Amino acid sequence: MEAWIRDAAARHFGLGGALCHLGGEHDLNLRALGAGGEDAILKVMRPGCDPMLVDLQIAAMRHAAAADRDLPLPAIIGAKIGCPDVPVVGFAGDGA
Repeated sequence: MEAWIRDAAARHFGLGGALCHLGGEHDLNLRALGAGGEDAILKVMRPGCDPMLVDLQIAAMRHAAAADRDLPLPAIIGAKIGCPDVPVVGFAGDGA
């Protein structure tokens, strides 16, 4: 499973290196290395996840960061195509 995630992270977001699994309630959260050497959190949503949930999470993080710049929140990294999320085919063959 990890190989396709690593490939998608590099191809779409420029993230590389080892992936470290983090906890998560509904999705798979991984710590990855950015192109400039910075840490990044990669969120992989489960198959069948409503895209509006992803949009809501992104909007909530942007809102919180704008409301209080001192909050320890990760920045949202856009994909190479300019959007913050990219549907990919996962290990189960489903859009993830």
